[in-house]
Amino acid sequence: MKFLRYFCLLYSFIASVNTWSQSADAEVTITATRYPSAKSFLAVPVTVISSEELEHSWGGNVSEAIRSTSGIDVVSAGGSSGQTSVFIRGAQSHHVLVLIDGLELNDPSQPNRGFDLSSVQPSLVEKIEIIKGPQSGLYGSDAMAGVINIITKKKQATEISLGAGSNEAWGLMGRHQSSVGRLRYGLGVAIKTSRGLSASKTSAYPRPESDGSTNINGSMSLGFVVTPSIDLEWRHKMNINKADIDDLGVPGDDPNNTYKKTTKSHELRAQANINENTDLQVYLQKSHWQSQNVDLSNDMVEFDESSEFIGRLSKNTFQVQHLWGQFSQLSFIFESEVESMKSWSVGALSSTFSKKEQKNTGMAIVQNLRLEDLKFNLSLRGDQFDSPSTHLTYRFATNYEIKKSGVEVHSSLGTGFKRPSLYQLFEPTYGSLTLKNETSKTWELGVNKKYKLGSVALNYFDQQYFDLIGFQTKYINIQRVSIRGIEFSGAHEAVALSSGFLWSMTYLNPKDHDTGKTLLKRPRFSAKIKYNINLVEALTYSVSLVHIGDRADIDPSDFLKTVTLGSYTFTHL
Repeated sequence: MKFLRYFCLLYSFIASVNTWSQSADAEVTITATRYPSAKSFLAVPVTVISSEELEHSWGGNVSEAIRSTSGIDVVSAGGSSGQTSVFIRGAQSHHVLVLIDGLELNDPSQPNRGFDLSSVQPSLVEKIEIIKGPQSGLYGSDAMAGVINIITKKKQATEISLGAGSNEAWGLMGRHQSSVGRLRYGLGVAIKTSRGLSASKTSAYPRPESDGSTNINGSMSLGFVVTPSIDLEWRHKMNINKADIDDLGVPGDDPNNTYKKTTKSHELRAQANINENTDLQVYLQKSHWQSQNVDLSNDMVEFDESSEFIGRLSKNTFQVQHLWGQFSQLSFIFESEVESMKSWSVGALSSTFSKKEQKNTGMAIVQNLRLEDLKFNLSLRGDQFDSPSTHLTYRFATNYEIKKSGVEVHSSLGTGFKRPSLYQLFEPTYGSLTLKNETSKTWELGVNKKYKLGSVALNYFDQQYFDLIGFQTKYINIQRVSIRGIEFSGAHEAVALSSGFLWSMTYLNPKDHDTGKTLLKRPRFSAKIKYNINLVEALTYSVSLVHIGDRADIDPSDFLKTVTLGSYTFTHL
């Protein structure tokens, strides 16, 4: 492989000039380098949502906590277990890579290889790390618009909680993590169920039925300290998400239409401390997705319909980190993966999609460098697929801190890509093996002012997307778009009132270069406000307000026309 030679040459060059050290009391993040690193040493801005902030979000909901971040929108279809997607800075939801403890949630069996956040139970989450902008230089495909890494609780503890609400809703969470000698173990379970409400606005039935939902999360882990410098760990995660759903339009309310998705993953991790400056990590991952939809006939539907999608991912990761002197950290990452999918459906449109698979080999170099108050980050990665073949991506970021004034200025330039999904490539009727990778190029400039009880940030970004995949009788590369925007946000603390105040405003200029028109479903302006106050030591009250501005969308009465939907505002009390 040609890019292997380039990586070896670049690695040798960087290693010859390198010099890092981390502050022991600094906040540690993982997502920016795929290795625990002090946040204060990173040039790449990382948004961290803590477990406390998650608890203060409306309903302790993961999607609501993410929604509170500037430049991010969250859309849920149906009830609490309905499909939940995240949009970063106006990009498509499937251009975001979502991880849980480093394991991919993006489902290879879905037509756009998207993800569903509704399966994540907040009671098991320790924190959420978010990076905006292209991260393909570190993670490869899917990370065109950003990365969300959900990190679960791993501290040794025993927790049990039980809750109940309206519509016969109840939830149970329990986890136990402990150790015996060199052996550590963990068990966790979270169950949430509700009778729900009807998701159909107009119904042909005189008494619309409720759309219930059930969500079950389970996890197990075993770890063993082989020697003081070698550690092994096995992890298993499972999720079952079941929901009653309704049809679009007529007949609308459907009393026997159900959706069920099961996700299972196994991972074996090995970590070795080669010397005081060098660590080696090996991850072996196997994941399985199964989505089933069953819609039985009734007095409004003449025939039974059902479908099933099955996806699998096998991924091996080899990562080496080396600290050079007092100022530099260098990482080398090698990955190989095989993903596959198959599906079938019966009913009005019956079809069978036989098993297809795609292989990928990726290699990346990540360099973090700190010189006094100036920090640099360089990520460079090459990926080679069965079809399309080799793709190179990068991200270069800088951060300059003026300590006396508490001001930080950061900038970045990066590229991203997303490979066509297996469905888009191989679907017998609509797929095309000539599809090219979707690509992006983004630059960003921002300034952050910190003061004793808070901070204020202003960011400008310019995102260009090329060869986006669309549908015209079959899948083709048809679209080039640009999304430029400004984010203005702040966080403030009032010690006397034991309260905190968060706010953000986002302006977008999303444009389709093929038509010259504004992109659909993207509001030009949005604003968010959140206020938390500790009434007593163990009781916190939280209120939030979200405003979404005017946006263009498809006219439901004529799909060939567009309309402007008015702005709206909602609040959580």
